[in-house]
Amino acid sequence: MPSRYLTNQEALTFVTEKLHLRLSNFERPAPSLPLLQKICTAFAAEVPYASIRHLDVPVDRLNRRQLPTLEQVKDTGMNLKGGMCYEMNVFLHWLLAGLDFQVEFLLGKAYGSRVNCHLLNYVDIDGRRYLVDGGSYPMILERLICLDFKGEVSPVTLQSIWEVRVRRTVVDGEAGYVEQFRWTENAAIANWKIPTDPDGWADINEFILVPRTLEEVYEPMKRSYTDATISPIVNRVFCYRYPEGRLLQIRNTVLHTEAAERVHLIGKRAQSQQSLVRLIVEHFGQYLPEDVVARAVSNFEVLCPHAFSSTFD
Repeated sequence: MPSRYLTNQEALTFVTEKLHLRLSNFERPAPSLPLLQKICTAFAAEVPYASIRHLDVPVDRLNRRQLPTLEQVKDTGMNLKGGMCYEMNVFLHWLLAGLDFQVEFLLGKAYGSRVNCHLLNYVDIDGRRYLVDGGSYPMILERLICLDFKGEVSPVTLQSIWEVRVRRTVVDGEAGYVEQFRWTENAAIANWKIPTDPDGWADINEFILVPRTLEEVYEPMKRSYTDATISPIVNRVFCYRYPEGRLLQIRNTVLHTEAAERVHLIGKRAQSQQSLVRLIVEHFGQYLPEDVVARAVSNFEVLCPHAFSSTFD
């Protein structure tokens, strides 16, 4: 059963005021695939993924950071404060459940992890299940992928500057799936060494289609948010969203954007804490106050002493 933490009115208010969607009288009462796609596209555009607040803690607590409480998740989501996969996907789950979608949590293993470290969702519409991952990188919300595809591999979709697909696989001895993306000539990120198959496909998240409760996902996600050996991103600067469907990202110290023709543009690398703070505030300042960003960037360099080197990944 979906986890419900938002009322129907709260969900409708968020969709109209924060996602800037106008829902027709026809759309409001009945969940549908077009409505789901419209919400997911707007969510990717308006709700920032950001590791900044997770870095904004006293230095002596950097190794004792906690998973956000449910109240913090709701506050983060409702006020567009920026979170990582747990906050993003729990809030997106609540939002869809508040609009009467049949949505379930899933646990996944990201980028070759041996343990569950990623939270995602699927939505059932008329007996067909659609992958809904508000915290995935690369993009996987622009064109929702149905998990009930024929054969071993879903159709390939172009999402932002990546090709994306889902492939059937075996996870812990059980039938499962793996999200995959493929570099294009204009999309590769320098210094990001990630395994690919002979056709250039890289694994994002692998998962079993077993619905989970919030109680079941708590311990794996707590471990993920507190152990950088499982999830290196907890020690990194990582902010992105997709305004008008185009990538806007700060990855560690570098700005990445997307041209109208889906071309990947790489900006200059920030050379110091001060320049990185300015870069983040320039592009994400409506979500992240400067004092929060400054403390987070300071801690980023504590955790990653070579963060401002030209080869830092």
